[in-house]
Amino acid sequence: MKKGELKEFLRYLKEHYAGSELTKSIEEKVSFAKKNMTWRKQYMTWQQTIDDEKEDAYEEGLEAGRAQGASQKAMEDAENFLREGIPMETVSRCIGLPLEQVKEIATRIAIMHDA
Repeated sequence: MKKGELKEFLRYLKEHYAGSELTKSIEEKVSFAKKNMTWRKQYMTWQQTIDDEKEDAYEEGLEAGRAQGASQKAMEDAENFLREGIPMETVSRCIGLPLEQVKEIATRIAIMHDA
């Protein structure tokens, strides 16, 4: 594409002015595409699919974030209860963390305390 054509093309994009053979040809094709109901329906269906997928991805991200936050909070609570001397089995049962995970937290606390 020559410099003059590029300038006219960019002008067409910005101002919708078709002043060259290239932009006139583009304008004709765009006009034809806008009038083609089959293409319009396909485009609208495609756009709706994209919008639905974006919304689903957003909701999945929110759910994952909430789950991660709840898990982090449970681990912090477990650590606090263990530091208060509450038995591991009680912490596991009350917070809902597996006993093995509570034991790992207790081991980490002991290592940090010894360091």
